[in-house]
Amino acid sequence: MTGFPDLKINRYGAFELHDDPSRIRLSEAHSAYQWISEGEVQHYLLSEETKDSILRGFHLSG
Repeated sequence: MTGFPDLKINRYGAFELHDDPSRIRLSEAHSAYQWISEGEVQHYLLSEETKDSILRGFHLSG
């Protein structure tokens, strides 16, 4: 467990941390989430600000 609260990543830029700090859940919608790794972040059509927030989440959880 990471010890961080669960946050969901969606079109508003929030994200959810997983028990495995190398993966988070990503979604453009509120209902369908997909686990992704840090290296996969750049493959999604997200704003640079959102990508930066996600990548910071990986470093906070590691």
